[in-house]
Amino acid sequence: MNNNYIGVDLDLFRQPTIQRLELKHGKGSVAVYLQICLKLAEQNGFMLVEDVPILSREFFVKEEVITQVLNFPDLFIFKNNSFSCGWVTAKVSASQQKSDKARQSVLKRWSNNEGNTNVIPTYNEGNTIKEIKEKKINKIKKENKGIDLKQILDIVDQNKEIDDKVKPTLVEFFKLRETKKVSRTVYSTGLIIKELALFPIPTQIKILEKSLTSGWSDIYTEKFKTVQPVVDNEPTSKELFDSQQNKQP
Repeated sequence: MNNNYIGVDLDLFRQPTIQRLELKHGKGSVAVYLQICLKLAEQNGFMLVEDVPILSREFFVKEEVITQVLNFPDLFIFKNNSFSCGWVTAKVSASQQKSDKARQSVLKRWSNNEGNTNVIPTYNEGNTIKEIKEKKINKIKKENKGIDLKQILDIVDQNKEIDDKVKPTLVEFFKLRETKKVSRTVYSTGLIIKELALFPIPTQIKILEKSLTSGWSDIYTEKFKTVQPVVDNEPTSKELFDSQQNKQP
């Protein structure tokens, strides 16, 4: 078996065969019997008779003691110079079937995700579940990891949801947040962008301008939700200011 555990029935010591073994050879013989069974499980259910001296040295008991236990009626099965134990063989077989099912499950999942380099092939179901959890945890940690202003501005520049008309005002807003020493993460930056995306472009700019003129480190959109949507060509405050400057002689 690939692990160091083998289940033992709770009524093992009440079984007539084990009680007869104890009555004839003492409690020590029962301990030797269990040691032999564990060794069989370790060797996938079978051992050679010629390995008795090895067991004697490993268990620190005389060879004749092991031979007595092996030859006791109804405990072991002998075939072709090897021996096994019925219940141990059944446990080993069940464990191997479970491992095969886990291996097939992982291989199936791997084949379904072929081409996805983030999926690592493994033959251990427990390890696979652990890896999936670790990836989720690492993703959360990455989203909540602090980032500097340059990284935020890169996000703004590369985000296709943000209109080019909004980007200059949004950049100024994030510069203001930098001076306020507020939390700066990928997650919080994404929330602000998603919140703005709910409004028309001119309204987005007005929301940001309100935060800038008020010195706020966050955007407050409640009052703008009741405003009727405006057309995208409505001039912004900055555009109105620029037009007034151009009219001056």
